[in-house]
Amino acid sequence: VHRKEPGCASDGITIMWFGGQQGNNDNMTVSTSWIDAATGSNATAGGNGANSARRGMGSVSNAVRAVYASGYTGSSYIGVMDYFTPANRTTASGTDFGDLQEDKYAVGGAQDATRGLFAGGANGGFRNTIDYITVDTASNGTDFGDMQESRLNVGACGDHETGRAYFYGGQVPDSTSGHNNERSKTSEYLSVQTLGNGTFGGDLTDWRQLVGSCSGD
Repeated sequence: VHRKEPGCASDGITIMWFGGQQGNNDNMTVSTSWIDAATGSNATAGGNGANSARRGMGSVSNAVRAVYASGYTGSSYIGVMDYFTPANRTTASGTDFGDLQEDKYAVGGAQDATRGLFAGGANGGFRNTIDYITVDTASNGTDFGDMQESRLNVGACGDHETGRAYFYGGQVPDSTSGHNNERSKTSEYLSVQTLGNGTFGGDLTDWRQLVGSCSGD
């Protein structure tokens, strides 16, 4: 399945992609595709992992559960969070988890072993807000703090060893100082278990938006 801005999550065994836009029109899907992380292969169709059809989701996951948040439905921004179990990869369907503090899309998701963060995004304007959740407990998002820069389609990853989350690159307002054609190369980090705002780290080698990311234990 061809997908634009799908969500992606892994439990360490299965990697899954879900939702996204198909084609040039606002044709959103709820379908999932998966691969076995250890062997690699062409993707296999799974269940309807996205509870509502949309693109521009951020996601966090642990060894049991994946949670994905926000999105654009083709007509509106939503702050809905859903979850599913990647181990049920052939039949996994989304279940309501809660809502972010605001409706938006294209957030970045990062986590440590227990807590997930959803940062940035847009809903007509660029956002710098950060929500946090406990991945194993369904609830609404709670205010964590703010990123130093407002941005969407930001790269995000978490380091379980240090307990830090990193957000980097992304699309920023064209008025933001020191950036190139609405693209950022700055990075921010924070401690996932300590509420607060992001701290600037180093820079990427180039200005980037729609940044991909991954991390390991």
